[in-house]
Amino acid sequence: MDTASQASAAMDPAVDARARLPALHVVLAWEHLVAGRNPQQHDYDGRMAACAEAGWPARPLAAEERARLGTGRVEIMVDARRQRVRQTMWTLGMDEALPDHEAVCHPRLREELLEYEAHPDDRRFLPLDGEQLAADEALATSIGWRRDGSGQVGGQDCVRWQSDRQEVCMWSGGTGWGIGLLPLDLRGCNGMPLDHYLGAIPLQSKSLDGSGCNLELQSFSLGRGLLPADPSGADGQ
Repeated sequence: MDTASQASAAMDPAVDARARLPALHVVLAWEHLVAGRNPQQHDYDGRMAACAEAGWPARPLAAEERARLGTGRVEIMVDARRQRVRQTMWTLGMDEALPDHEAVCHPRLREELLEYEAHPDDRRFLPLDGEQLAADEALATSIGWRRDGSGQVGGQDCVRWQSDRQEVCMWSGGTGWGIGLLPLDLRGCNGMPLDHYLGAIPLQSKSLDGSGCNLELQSFSLGRGLLPADPSGADGQ
């Protein structure tokens, strides 16, 4: 970078804000429910029962594989070097090399990995002042959310929000780094755009009508410096 570019960067508050980011690593786990049950697991159980009734040879999933059906894992990694979100989802698949009726009885655990990384010009990490936070709260109220006090999840402070269908507690310790308090609509679980997790971090979410996304905090680390290249290990699991 030449002298002129360095001077320009030094005058850009967004560049300075990114340089001041902490080392933040958050892992969330979610489960998608419809009418109070996990549809992926329900579908799997129905297929296995049908195979047994028909007398077709079957190869069931291991218990830990069945437990992953219809669930996901979100990993949020933020530091001065990079800002990334990685989501892993597990759904029910079949052995496509087999005929249809045999494939149904030979299920597979399908894993899908999605990643998002903020662009260097992303200005979302500027500190949020009281005026902006008030505007965000007014916006949340206008679309059906009501603030329901404060709480703690995993030792981290959060702001509780509730709508007619869900409740969520948003991390409140990141406003100085542009991580706001706006409640995320998590009814669709895997439908949430990954970049939203860099602007607001839910620590817990629960569906109130049995259909939606139940989300729990798995781990939370906040420090200084830079995160390891892969905080969760080479396989990201």
